Amino acid sequence: MKRTMKKKNVKGQSEIIRSAGWNRAVSGILATTLLLTSVALSGCAKQTSAPVEEEKPSEVLVETSSVGTKSIYVMSDFIGTIEANEETSIVPKIAGEVTSKNFEVGDYVNAGDLLFTIDDTALQISKSAAEASVASAAANLNTAQAALIAQEANNAATKATVNETIGTQDTTEMQLDNSVNNAKRGVGAAKGNNGLANQSFETYKDATDRVKDNQESADNSIGDAEDYLESLEFIQNRYSDIASKSNVDDAKNLAKSYGVEDSKISSLTDSRAVASVYLSDKTQFSSGEELAVAVATATSQYQAAKSTSKSLEGSYSSSLLAQIQAAISTQTSADSLKTAEEAEALAEKYRADYDNFTKAKIAAAANAQIVGGDAAVISSTNTVTSANANLASANASLASANLQLDYTKVTAPVSGVIQAINVQQYEIASQQTAAYVISSQDSKKITFYVAETAMRNMREGQTASIEKEGITYDATISSIDNTVDSGKGLFKVEAMVSGTGNEGFITGTSVKITTATQQAVDAMTVPIDAVYYESEQAYVYCLQDGKAIRTDITTGISDEEVVEVTGGLNADSRVITSWASQLKDGAIVKETAATSTKEESTEETTEETSIEETTTVEEIPADAMNEAEVMVEATDTVKIRSAASTDSEVVGMAAAGDQYTRIQETAEGWSKVIFEGSEAYIKSDYVKVVE
Repeated sequence: MKRTMKKKNVKGQSEIIRSAGWNRAVSGILATTLLLTSVALSGCAKQTSAPVEEEKPSEVLVETSSVGTKSIYVMSDFIGTIEANEETSIVPKIAGEVTSKNFEVGDYVNAGDLLFTIDDTALQISKSAAEASVASAAANLNTAQAALIAQEANNAATKATVNETIGTQDTTEMQLDNSVNNAKRGVGAAKGNNGLANQSFETYKDATDRVKDNQESADNSIGDAEDYLESLEFIQNRYSDIASKSNVDDAKNLAKSYGVEDSKISSLTDSRAVASVYLSDKTQFSSGEELAVAVATATSQYQAAKSTSKSLEGSYSSSLLAQIQAAISTQTSADSLKTAEEAEALAEKYRADYDNFTKAKIAAAANAQIVGGDAAVISSTNTVTSANANLASANASLASANLQLDYTKVTAPVSGVIQAINVQQYEIASQQTAAYVISSQDSKKITFYVAETAMRNMREGQTASIEKEGITYDATISSIDNTVDSGKGLFKVEAMVSGTGNEGFITGTSVKITTATQQAVDAMTVPIDAVYYESEQAYVYCLQDGKAIRTDITTGISDEEVVEVTGGLNADSRVITSWASQLKDGAIVKETAATSTKEESTEETTEETSIEETTTVEEIPADAMNEAEVMVEATDTVKIRSAASTDSEVVGMAAAGDQYTRIQETAEGWSKVIFEGSEAYIKSDYVKVVE
């Protein structure tokens, strides 16, 4: 039985991989063949009659191993196209005529380069106006300062009038009485206005109701006129149908189908005569001309009814608006009445308060006037302060005018390649349209297409590598389209490349992108040499109670060393990894000492490796890395490399949630971890410390 395993290569071709066990099998078969030949030759020699004892089945020496756990990744190569990930649209902050334009599509510009200029004539005028405002504000400040001086003089005069205020109490009482009387008159006037407003509202309401009734009557007239017109047109159409018949018999048959008795038309020889009989039989009209006049008249009546309804509709809207306005006036007059009544109550309260309290406080009020004079001086001082603020505001307006002038010179906000120019010299630049479009060189997007199987096995956030001109760059899958591209029949995938070191990435050029299209994380695995096939059924031999037991398994993906086992084995299974010609289902086997020795040796090697790694850490300068040993967890799917460099060999893939012991963290951003018993490196950006 030939033992082979099919493996799918990157380009999709099938190749046969012969295991190391196959070579051992060939040697075993040759040895067995020589042995049988020797026995056969001996059989040709002298025969003996001595009885032959039955031989005891011999034990087959085998090597075994336990089921392993490993993450398997199938990497695939694709051809991708470089695209700009970010484009900056330069929209002018002001609109105006373009007076000059620099650069062309495809040119590279640096941040700050002058792209184009806009006519600044009007803005220069605005600047002059702002300068005039500054001068005016300065003059106002001088005026406020002079007013302060005058207010200080007025304050002195106010203090002189305090005695006069004390002596004019009678005049004050008269003024309060006058206020009460005025308030009472205001209440009377407000009541009159309110009554008129209510009367006006009722008048408009009645008018609106009448117009509405008239409109409904007009709408009914439209329906009646329309029904009458339709009935006349119906008779007219039938009359025309009968009269238009060239054969009088056809005209008679049609008239009879419309309900005309045969006796009335049997003797007629002309279709128009038959039509006239139909007309006189069904209507009061004796001729088609009379019917036509009636149709025209009905049409005019119908149109007149519609016109009347339309006119009444407008009248209703106007009347309703007048009613609403009257309602508003009613509410306003009611509010005015309430305000007047409140003013009357307030005036009376003022008069009572003056009698009850104010007279006793005249002296205090006089003193308050003095305080008020002082407050007026403070107010004038504040006016000076406000004038100063106005001057500052004018200066700000001048600065704004200067800023607007700066906007006439449009510069590149970023460095990059000009993708589009939408302005021309002497044309108007708009604030709604991007004048220039610049693609940034800071980050790039790689677009490529994959088959459905690859699309379903990929996920956003997984890592990828980009190769261009012999240089490899790290990338991350950023977008996976689950809708097939109608033109290509494939699924679009996008990967992002950071801006550092990708200056050679020119938009529109091609690169090779490598990423995992199949993966099995922490999969159950067995050595690839331990798997046999019979009629496409994969199986292994397991060591059970000293016998080789054939065990059928289901397999998944594989790499150069192991095969993923998806069914048939468990964690306690002991798989026979060596080959022998006597190996078959039920064969008695014996595990060689080499198996246990190998496992012990592995443990010793691991222990020695740990010692060597510790020594290596001590040799690295303290300022180059963090030497604390901690447990870290992968935050995303990321490559595990043999050295702290993106150019080093990829030795595995870490899935999100995988945990490793970190023994070093370098200053260059790499975490040194223990991966499958050996040292390996993962980018520190993709791991976090397990709390």
